[in-house]
Amino acid sequence: MGGIYGNKPTPLFGGYGPMDVSMPAYTALILGSVGMLTVAISTSSYREAGILRRFRATPLPPLTYILADVATNLVMTLLGMVGLVLAGWLIYRVRFEGNVLSVALAIILGGLTMFSLGYVIASLAPSARAAQVISMVVFYPMMFISGASVPSEVFPATIRRIADSCR
Repeated sequence: MGGIYGNKPTPLFGGYGPMDVSMPAYTALILGSVGMLTVAISTSSYREAGILRRFRATPLPPLTYILADVATNLVMTLLGMVGLVLAGWLIYRVRFEGNVLSVALAIILGGLTMFSLGYVIASLAPSARAAQVISMVVFYPMMFISGASVPSEVFPATIRRIADSCR
């Protein structure tokens, strides 16, 4: 999107550039895709292939597997965020106005929230294919209505009212 619109400040976004406004949405896309797609699909496929059952045969308690999976996904998410922020800053000089610690905490809590949704979907879906379908049916409308894919400022008035009522 930055290659299309650049980051020149515009009155449409209150003096910010399109990339300044889009960067938080892109971080939400990373959180949602890792949490609701990766976690749900991989956990369901592990269960379907009998991998989770094999973990029970090891001396490790189940909590160890869960914590390792959460930690791995959290590290992957944070690395994606760092890459996104660095690319945005280096290429488009994206502006950040906020407290870095608060944003980092929000990203971690947001990631854990999305992971929990992914685990719920994985636990309810009968197969990995079903988990994939359920995850996409939940994730994609959230992505579009939230304005994470296209800034809500450019939505038609009717779609904007629907999106506002869902938030």
